[in-house]
Amino acid sequence: MNADVLNTLAGLAPESELAAIRARRPEFVDGAENCRAAVIEPKVDVGLGLPLRSALAARMARLNGDERLAAHYRAGMPGDDAELALIADGGFPQGADRRLRAILRHVDFITVAPRACTRNDTERLVTEGLTVPEVVALAELIGFLNFEVRILATLDLLRDTP
Repeated sequence: MNADVLNTLAGLAPESELAAIRARRPEFVDGAENCRAAVIEPKVDVGLGLPLRSALAARMARLNGDERLAAHYRAGMPGDDAELALIADGGFPQGADRRLRAILRHVDFITVAPRACTRNDTERLVTEGLTVPEVVALAELIGFLNFEVRILATLDLLRDTP
């Protein structure tokens, strides 16, 4: 089993009741960790490398108001890359090409207003220069990160409920 990042970020001690409850369903705990590995550090990155994926994950975590998760993903970024830091902080780099601007707009849009997304929004990524495998990888990253934010919020709620 991989390290349980969600327990760590939620501040769950291994001997806590909530950690014990989670441990009863190892398929969910391991599944989340395996999904993280697959979307953040895939064996084939299809043009979205680990630094960009980490910056985008940090950006989405911040958009969701989860600074713990943002810090976790920022730790996976090269420390000296100002453009990636700006992306992680929610900015748009001045020299961003059309493709990167499309990625950032899409990540923000889906994170903030997922129900408003249409097929046209997804197809626009291809017209802006992304390949279909990149669009799929981006969708996986967006889906996983936003799922992870909700799991952490749920763990916080359960931990803090007497």
